[in-house]
Amino acid sequence: MNNNQLYKKGFIKKKIENNNLKKINLIRKKIELYSKKKLKIKKNFSLSKIHNLFNQNDFNNFRLDLIKMMNNIPNLNKTLFNIFKKDLLDIFGSDISGQKNINLAIQRPNDLDRPQLHRDSPPGSRYEIVLWVPLVDCINSMNMIFFPIENIKFVKNNLLKKNLNQIKIAENYGHKIKNVKYGEYLIFLSKVYHYIPINLEKNTRWSLNFRYKNTFTPYGKKGYLDYFEPINYSKITDAAIKNDE
Repeated sequence: MNNNQLYKKGFIKKKIENNNLKKINLIRKKIELYSKKKLKIKKNFSLSKIHNLFNQNDFNNFRLDLIKMMNNIPNLNKTLFNIFKKDLLDIFGSDISGQKNINLAIQRPNDLDRPQLHRDSPPGSRYEIVLWVPLVDCINSMNMIFFPIENIKFVKNNLLKKNLNQIKIAENYGHKIKNVKYGEYLIFLSKVYHYIPINLEKNTRWSLNFRYKNTFTPYGKKGYLDYFEPINYSKITDAAIKNDE
């Protein structure tokens, strides 16, 4: 696995292998079927057009119900780990912990309720990575803007302290990811600043995001077993914890 850009820039776009895309298809299908049942829709249904069916309050309740349903899918965490296992073993080695509850983000067109310019570490650990997996084709403003590793100090010490307009900061100094199609995904370091623009397209953005780290590296405020759970062991770790009574 070639993840050199991840280490150099702090982010990378990659393609899901065909056999693993089938597993993502099944997850998306469960989300679609639940949505149709919840909304009592009998005709053809498109995730990207769901914004036409809600007001804000109803939409928030629907999203929370959907996240709860999704995280009750049997072995979801293990399934996602296996999909991205090659990358994760290359990045962390064999002792890996993953986020307990998978996040589902839904951003409707012109929705102002979104995270501002930020990075996940701190408060998270700088030894984490984030996987961002779109469930629809994401074009133009449906994607994130990243600040490469070499710009971290510049953003922290200059731009953020001056309280400048975040849109201008992102457009002038950030790296725009123009298109991430369904079947592609992003990996980025938790310490990298990123910005989510207003979705100016005609489609709703759906994406999963979740985090991994080496089990034995330092944790942030989201501690071990509070936010993470071990999901893969090296042979020596497995031998050390087995039958130790």
